Amino acid sequence: MQNAHPRIRKGLVAGLAALVVTMIAVPAVGADPTLPGPGSPTTIEANGRWFPTDAQGRALDLHGYNIKLHADQIATITLAQLQGLRRNGFTLLRLAIFWSDMEPTQGTWNNQYFTDLGHVLDLAQTAGVKVVLDMHQDSFSPAVGGYGMPDWATRTDGLVYHDTAIPCLDAANQRAWQHFYEDADLRAAQTAAWTEVVSRLGSKPAVFGYDLLNEPCGQMNAGEGYTDALTRVEATQITPMLQRVTDAIRATDTTHWIFLEGAFGLTSSFAAPSGLGPVHDPTGRQIYAPHLYDLGMESGADWNPSSDFVTRYYSNIVTYGATNHIPTIVLEWGPQKPALPNAADYVSQVMHGADAHVAGWAAFAWCQGLGGWCQLDSNGNPGAGMTDNTQVYPMAIAGRPISIQGNYAAGTSIVTVDPTDPGATGPTEFYFPLRRFPSGPNVSVDLPAGEWSSSWNADTQTLSVTVNSRARHTITVWPQGTTQPEGTTTTTSTTTSSTVPPSSTIPPGSSTTTGAVQPSASTNPGSPTSTPPSGTLPATGAPIAPLVVIGSSLIALGLALDVIRRRRRIGP
Repeated sequence: MQNAHPRIRKGLVAGLAALVVTMIAVPAVGADPTLPGPGSPTTIEANGRWFPTDAQGRALDLHGYNIKLHADQIATITLAQLQGLRRNGFTLLRLAIFWSDMEPTQGTWNNQYFTDLGHVLDLAQTAGVKVVLDMHQDSFSPAVGGYGMPDWATRTDGLVYHDTAIPCLDAANQRAWQHFYEDADLRAAQTAAWTEVVSRLGSKPAVFGYDLLNEPCGQMNAGEGYTDALTRVEATQITPMLQRVTDAIRATDTTHWIFLEGAFGLTSSFAAPSGLGPVHDPTGRQIYAPHLYDLGMESGADWNPSSDFVTRYYSNIVTYGATNHIPTIVLEWGPQKPALPNAADYVSQVMHGADAHVAGWAAFAWCQGLGGWCQLDSNGNPGAGMTDNTQVYPMAIAGRPISIQGNYAAGTSIVTVDPTDPGATGPTEFYFPLRRFPSGPNVSVDLPAGEWSSSWNADTQTLSVTVNSRARHTITVWPQGTTQPEGTTTTTSTTTSSTVPPSSTIPPGSSTTTGAVQPSASTNPGSPTSTPPSGTLPATGAPIAPLVVIGSSLIALGLALDVIRRRRRIGP
């Protein structure tokens, strides 16, 4: 399987310088059951936080991974890889695409690249995985120490790039960003590239949305600190850029979600507040997509369990989504070396924070090696510190997700739902990984008998819970043969009919129960599910660490890791 691009340079720049469902086959994107229909509410609010919805009005908690490969390697992605993604409960794939690969010469499109991308989208559809197409760049273009933007779009006013571990601090690199934001012809070229992507790939049923630009950087003014510069760039250059591209996409596509990113490193490695302004979208289909990378772990060090970085991160990144009434999904995160002793503690903190604050996440990256940002073991499953990525969680929630809590090692998930406002249809659906908990699930709901029922599909590893009440309730899921979590109540439902995921049938080997779910004899995770994902919520906080501490630490790291960062390829 492919190797992921080492993110050392990206983290240092950042640090120092500062889906669901296998769709029932449908020909048109607008008929996708994982996307809200025209005129339908697109989000659900709970405790000041927002979740995307599916066509049934259910809140989506999106769990996924990233794959990043250049044009010469994109065709190596296989159906087995994507089926493995889905078998582990991941409904979302953030797939990197590169402007330099699609338009190597201005005005000339790489047709084979688009064909290969289309094939990957077809495989994702077969596997039951939704895809966010991510216009990816790392430190701009090869001409200034990076990749992703075309060299023909790189303008430095004669400044020469000096090779460095932190390209975004180089004057030539920064000047390229300045021209990218301000030159009218480059603005037009960027929107034309996105128009081409939407025209060629937007009708593929697997497409869930578009990430407009990965980790943009910018130019510092004289006497300006890096975090101040990035905050200014977000407000005055990145926000207008996101608006231009949104307008271009919405001219032809009003269906898919648009993912908005801020400046490289500001909200991720620095855990600083965002300077982005609002981006108007008449469809309301927007998601804020910050990244999360601890500086020490980006350099290859082990996680410090006493660090308050994760707490500070979540306390700052929730503000933009809450202010603009849009969901927040952490679209990149992960340890560079998941096999280090404290990596599992970091992973646990990140996932608990996501449960409490945002509407999902996508880890980096879906590739084998357990190192160099690759998170999979030799069997193609998240391993070492990332093992608990494969967890019991609610994919789609029929109501407002008041709280989501998980014990990842024990295989429990507790979700409190207020069903009174959204009017969602269909069941609340949980992913339950038989690979980790082969005895299958138990379920309880704190409602009287007869007001709820459940069904278990072992082939798709989907537990569906239907509640026939408008009362607030808590659903608890835990493995058979283990102790029921404290404070939860088991009742027996009198409903005898099974609850089946929309437009699907329960295959042989599945069972329908009232109250507790009995697993089938089969413990094979089987084929991908045909049901959409869901959301998360509540709070933490702490003051941001002084820039001087981060900066001084990374100055030392930059030189030491310069040789490592030269290994820039993201393929084998």
